[in-house]
Amino acid sequence: FMVEAGTIFKKYYFSDKQTIFKSDTTPLTLADTEINSLFIQRVQASFPVHAVMGEEESAWVATEYVWIIDPVDGTIPYSHSMPISTIVVSLLHFGIPVIGAVYDPIGDKLFWWDGKQSRCNTIPQRVTWENDIKKSVVAIECFPRARYDFKKLFWALCDLDIKVMQFCSIAYPSSLVASGELLATIHPAKHPREFA
Repeated sequence: FMVEAGTIFKKYYFSDKQTIFKSDTTPLTLADTEINSLFIQRVQASFPVHAVMGEEESAWVATEYVWIIDPVDGTIPYSHSMPISTIVVSLLHFGIPVIGAVYDPIGDKLFWWDGKQSRCNTIPQRVTWENDIKKSVVAIECFPRARYDFKKLFWALCDLDIKVMQFCSIAYPSSLVASGELLATIHPAKHPREFA
């Protein structure tokens, strides 16, 4: 699925994304809707008794297994052709993550977790062991209508000379924490799919 979804992702990334805005003013692209629909089709064909919770569309059945998809995590940077967006998929069993994958089609990086080990493509990953926070980078997300307001925290970290970045994405910086590239990511998640 990820390769096929990545093809759709790149098709619109390098052309007209036909971005529209949802009622909450967040962008929506053709890649979002096409990838979400494709994922539902693939899950229903392979696992007909599994549910799908998608950002743009869902398919519910009474089940212990729920697939979660964010077809374009980081739609704002994606809609501006900034290469920090990903496709995010995970499987929950009774609400507990079993597997997860974050695919960066532009960089051709597949971050995945099988319940035991996280990897980027085939290489095992580990978090950083850097103990000097001033040598590390922290990602923090601040956006309107968020559950928590991290603007004060953002500036407090900057005042301490800590390198802070904002990605407009949750999955990509979280994957970079798992690979040791970032020390931490702080985000005001407001929907269950953002935790998967």
